[in-house]
Amino acid sequence: MEPKYEANVDKTLTPRKIFIRQILVSSSIWSSFFMFGLCMGTPTIYISQTREEANSTDVISNEMSSWISSAYNYSAIPNLFIVAFLSRKFGRKKTFLVASLTSAVGFVTLYLSSDFTQVIISEVLQGTLIASDGMICVMVLTEYTSPKYRGFFLTFKSATFGWGMLVANTMGTFLHWKSIPLLGFILSVYAFISCLFWPESPYWLASRQNYDACAKSHCWLKGTDEESMKEINSLIMQHKDLSRAKIESSQNILKKIQIAITAKAFYKPFGYTMLMLLLYYFSGKMSCNVYALQLIKNVTNSESAAYTGMLVIDALTVFSMYFTSAIVKFYKRKMLFITTSLVGILFLLCISIYLYLSKLEFYETNSYIFLVLLTLYMIVISCGPITITPSIIAELCPLRYRGLYMLLMELVDNIIMGTVVKILPFLLSTIGAHGAFFFYGSSSLILTLLIYYFIPETKDKTIIEMDVLMGT
Repeated sequence: MEPKYEANVDKTLTPRKIFIRQILVSSSIWSSFFMFGLCMGTPTIYISQTREEANSTDVISNEMSSWISSAYNYSAIPNLFIVAFLSRKFGRKKTFLVASLTSAVGFVTLYLSSDFTQVIISEVLQGTLIASDGMICVMVLTEYTSPKYRGFFLTFKSATFGWGMLVANTMGTFLHWKSIPLLGFILSVYAFISCLFWPESPYWLASRQNYDACAKSHCWLKGTDEESMKEINSLIMQHKDLSRAKIESSQNILKKIQIAITAKAFYKPFGYTMLMLLLYYFSGKMSCNVYALQLIKNVTNSESAAYTGMLVIDALTVFSMYFTSAIVKFYKRKMLFITTSLVGILFLLCISIYLYLSKLEFYETNSYIFLVLLTLYMIVISCGPITITPSIIAELCPLRYRGLYMLLMELVDNIIMGTVVKILPFLLSTIGAHGAFFFYGSSSLILTLLIYYFIPETKDKTIIEMDVLMGT
């Protein structure tokens, strides 16, 4: 009979104290995603201000513009392997400390940049932060938080990314772009210092067979109530089984990877994750945010309308994401996701039709109608795919193949995001804004139907329960 790991822990923890501890950990993660939002919001401001200072759009070509906007994601790709190694070898806490430190260096480099090459170098340095956000930060929020708070913390994380973009765009509207990396540096210092107070992840400690430290860390984070103790004992028992299986296995690393990717417990949740990621980016929301100034200016032919529209859209988007963070606890995630996706697709197709008829000269383009439709689309998509997708993806992550799953997921995620962001200028120049919105709308409709058919509900399920649901 397996022992119960209840000794040497503080049994006087109140729910309030547990919640505060989980807030402490989550605030570091939210700061990291806020910094990511700052990074993604900076290129459109930097490009716009540089062109204004030179009084010429030729100073930054469309090709250079697309590279400046997508370099963050491409630079994360090699860093994913580094972050994966560090998190497996040294744990979640030490890896996050390294990511926070390199992010601080990246923001300092951006602040001191005086040409395009130095800007690109600063973006490459942020690759560790972005790789960490996709792997370590998601692991932390799923491993350190209780199931009843996890959905809120994960969706709040997504909203904080949007808040970072809003702040970057607001600062860029009224201040010089170099004010943005100053704020990023301050936040990276906070993330580093607050992380020093974390315990190590109980899941990582269990994977290292350090079960006493695992139990202590788990109870420090989640208390000693019945549900918490049931979770820690299930976790330790499962890792003991996995440890015995590893000892008995003699396959080399390539053979183990082959076995992993052909296992139902891996390819089933990973396939679901690919559907979620494709909809997340092919909804067009991220591309529209990154190129907001250029997109709105092209349609409205007004620079003031472009800046005003960008800030209004960003503000309402962030509000929508925080609103979803508040209500996600009360509604099934899948139902909320599908409903908002379908309404968002409707607005995408309405924008496409409106711009196409305007191009055929049925009427002149009205800036207010376009901005209202664009804003409604951004709000609805933010309430669904943008906010809920990261939460569902994190909950689908299989316990046995956690490291490989997160590595491959983030690898695909950054390739898709970098490519989708990079090709929007090409779409606008070839098929026009109406064609780009139709492309996003039709792609999203197909993906939403597939998600409705295949992906299960994940609300309020523990990591162990999700493993069972996925067929472990």
